[in-house]
Amino acid sequence: MSKTELRHKLARKKEQRQDRRRQIDQAPVHPDHFYRLVDGYKFFGYKPTALNDAIKSDKVPTPVALSDSGRAKGWFGRTILAWQAARQAKAVENAEKVA
Repeated sequence: MSKTELRHKLARKKEQRQDRRRQIDQAPVHPDHFYRLVDGYKFFGYKPTALNDAIKSDKVPTPVALSDSGRAKGWFGRTILAWQAARQAKAVENAEKVA
């Protein structure tokens, strides 16, 4: 494979990743969909490094392994939605205390 072909192949893969990320950005969270660890920052509001720290300190649900090897990790949509609902309820509770 020539260098040009390799560059084109890598560019196509990059475009595919970007298309997938755009789809996740625009679509609502589906309870039965599996969301990968790399997309977690979009749902939990933490940057990637801070997300890892939040997972370790149990501020964010622990991702589950998609395979036995544990290489692919992430969350089911229902877990993300439950976490978001709990955060929203806590924010409402705090707002009522202030008011």
